Amino acid sequence: MPRLFPIPIALLLLASGALAAPPPGHPDVNAAQRALGLGGPTAALPYTGTVVEALDSNSYTYLLVERDERRLWLAVPRLEIAAGERVRYGAGRTLSGFYSKKLRRNFAEVTFVPRAVPLR
Repeated sequence: MPRLFPIPIALLLLASGALAAPPPGHPDVNAAQRALGLGGPTAALPYTGTVVEALDSNSYTYLLVERDERRLWLAVPRLEIAAGERVRYGAGRTLSGFYSKKLRRNFAEVTFVPRAVPLR
């Protein structure tokens, strides 16, 4: 007879969609993390810059970002952002001589970062 492992109640609630919303006036998760000094959703995103150009391509958005009087190309998961907006992002992997088939464009260098958020 196979042994059955108990499923945590939280997983059952998630699967059933039975989780209730927090009561009115309760801080959202990000605000609660900040209040407790745990950082927030941008805690692991140490870099900020101003978007000079944004190009959408399949599941990526290519951003020309100006940071510390220097411009660099980032490839981030698809993101709604416009030139002139500020963006916060984390570290990534830089590729030299990258060619985007979708954009039909060569990038001398582009850094692929796993996460970026607009600062609005």
